[in-house]
Amino acid sequence: MDLITRYDPNGIYPFEKVRPIITEILKFVIRDGKGIEVNTSSHRYGLKDMTPSRDILKLYQELGGTILTIGSDSHEKKHLGAYITDTKRELLSLGFHRYCTFQKMKPCYHFLSKDLE
Repeated sequence: MDLITRYDPNGIYPFEKVRPIITEILKFVIRDGKGIEVNTSSHRYGLKDMTPSRDILKLYQELGGTILTIGSDSHEKKHLGAYITDTKRELLSLGFHRYCTFQKMKPCYHFLSKDLE
């Protein structure tokens, strides 16, 4: 939803400019029983924020979104699982208490813990 931040030569694209559109997208996603993915590649690309941004994640939570996955966008073996623990810590600091994986197309929730290794 905010991939533009990866390519924006002027820094972070202002969230307030796209907030109404993102709100409608997230409402639809939540209403449809779908979730969103936090992609850890933001670390690899040296971005200043998470992907999606903390603003989008907070909005998702405020709107009642509960299905949240974490992916490392691994196109190379060395990126497999990269920054997953860091992302879990960040999600916990944002007020999320769980994330999910899927088994047979059904979300399986895993609780985030303050004692992440």
